[in-house]
Amino acid sequence: SGNVNLDYLSIAGGTVVTPPTPTTKAEAEDATLTIAKVNWDHTGYSGTGFVDNYNTGNVGATTTFTVDMASAGAADVTLRYGNGMGSAMTVSLYVNGTKIKQTSLPPTANWDTWGDKTETLNLAAGTNTIAYRYDSGDTGNVNLDFIALSASS
Repeated sequence: SGNVNLDYLSIAGGTVVTPPTPTTKAEAEDATLTIAKVNWDHTGYSGTGFVDNYNTGNVGATTTFTVDMASAGAADVTLRYGNGMGSAMTVSLYVNGTKIKQTSLPPTANWDTWGDKTETLNLAAGTNTIAYRYDSGDTGNVNLDFIALSASS
């Protein structure tokens, strides 16, 4: 079955239904990994796996997503993550090689439960990189499943 894109749908009676804003999804296991690695030992992940190895001793672990934007502007980037540590954990967020912030990922119920953290990021037209890195000063100890991009509200 092929993919179909609808700009609008005309229903009998002239009503126009506008579809929701498209979302671009990028799986962590398909991203560029440094120190971080693909794993499968927890359930509920999307795609073919998730990324871990953001633990103590692995400062520098990075998952770098490459995304293409039709035009420059703000985008909501939602990270699906796991954090079974019992308290908020942190990683650093980079856009196009520049550190934007340290982001805090609240705890999930356990390692088989996934949470979402949305950040509004300014992206350039064309190719962008979005990276989650375990820097010194971060607590790490998280798993990354995917990111989803949508137009900023």
